[in-house]
Amino acid sequence: MGHRDDYLDSDEHWDPALSRDQRLGRWWSSASFGLALSGKAAHALAASEDAVAVAEAARDLVQHQAVYALLEEGHSVRAIAISCSSRRARSAGSPRH
Repeated sequence: MGHRDDYLDSDEHWDPALSRDQRLGRWWSSASFGLALSGKAAHALAASEDAVAVAEAARDLVQHQAVYALLEEGHSVRAIAISCSSRRARSAGSPRH
């Protein structure tokens, strides 16, 4: 990031009274700029995308195993499909947390 020894001591805080030109002149000392240059933001984004991919794969695996278990119990493919589609319709209407 091109660290400076006095970075933390000389970091400029944003004052709402600053003009647009003054803010643009100080953009390089903002924390978000430092994060972007250090690559931490990109690494955090990549790690979160990987975590989402793993969670989605685990969810899909559980759903497939549930379908196979229902087939083994003697449920018809049609009954399983109806059950899955009604479950999706219910979950689509509720917000995710």
